[in-house]
Amino acid sequence: MIRFGTIWYSEVEIVEEKAIFIDPKFRNAKGGRAKKLCDFSKSIADYFKKPLIIGVLSNFRTAAKIRMYERTFGPPSGAYFLYNAQTGQPQAQADQQQVMEH
Repeated sequence: MIRFGTIWYSEVEIVEEKAIFIDPKFRNAKGGRAKKLCDFSKSIADYFKKPLIIGVLSNFRTAAKIRMYERTFGPPSGAYFLYNAQTGQPQAQADQQQVMEH
């Protein structure tokens, strides 16, 4: 999912990648689907001559995702921190945790 917009502190228009998801049954397929989606995001930013903001906001396989992004986009610029939150849980596990908390 890609959107055009601005960051809350600037009026500079950006391309923002909101989500890259590869169904688990296709993750080991030949051709590097996640990298192709990253390359597509870069091509949109290049075509429109806009900065691309893309990142990993996940607690699941985070290191592997970061390595892929670094290979594709270069070194990171900043970091996200979550307090009282966790991301990247499989939906069934997240639903079970929510039931247990109530």
